[in-house]
Amino acid sequence: MSVIKTILIEDRIDRKQYISLFKKHINNRAILFQGLRLEIGHLFVDSINNPTTGIFSLDPVHFVAGNPDTSTAIEFLRKVQPLQFVFIPTEKWSKQISTIWGERTIPHKRTRLDETSLSLDHLRKLREELPSGFNIGPIQNRHLDEIPSGYLDSIEKLFGSRKNFLKDKFGKSITFKEELASIAYPAFPYINEFEIQVITLNKKDFRQKGLATVACAEMIIDALEHNIVPHWDAANEPSIALAKKLGYSNPVSYYAYFKAPNSE
Repeated sequence: MSVIKTILIEDRIDRKQYISLFKKHINNRAILFQGLRLEIGHLFVDSINNPTTGIFSLDPVHFVAGNPDTSTAIEFLRKVQPLQFVFIPTEKWSKQISTIWGERTIPHKRTRLDETSLSLDHLRKLREELPSGFNIGPIQNRHLDEIPSGYLDSIEKLFGSRKNFLKDKFGKSITFKEELASIAYPAFPYINEFEIQVITLNKKDFRQKGLATVACAEMIIDALEHNIVPHWDAANEPSIALAKKLGYSNPVSYYAYFKAPNSE
């Protein structure tokens, strides 16, 4: 029997007692700790009463914690599927990943930014830059039919359904003649803080118009006014540039890891 299956923390067990196991994580904390508290995804530990290794999985993202040398940690890393991201809290986990995955280890550079520098006055000025002819408002069900399928699949998987996702009041859409142009929304379910996902449709009439900036500014204003913390974790340079334009600061780079597909 798989060790992992024997230590799945099921609904009848309070997850809160295991949150401290993940305290060394400083990246993507909104996803990790909101997910743990909301009891979404799957939580694994090596011991119910005295855990030393923890794994929080919200496919295709995994967070590992504690001791990377336990049989639980080793078995988990061996079973990670290609192109699934693993977020680590310490360099020891990085070394263990490299040992187990070998040449298939792919570090993925990401950058977290500081949201405490956000300014409502600055964001309100950015919001006013919406180009003529475009409209901004809440996300509608029909808008979800226009986003790339991979994003829609993620929304339905993480939120359970479109209906659940649309209950959120912070997501924003920008349209042009009823056609979706850009959309910003919480990337994961949350309680009081979230990571931002933004998409501008790849059409020449919608690019280079600052639509992503306006959509995010509107969303962040709404969040801050309701005491919700909007985090930003960037996967590339354009995302970092957008975050800085919005008022995020102090970019700090780090690495998540994924396993390359088998070349055979």
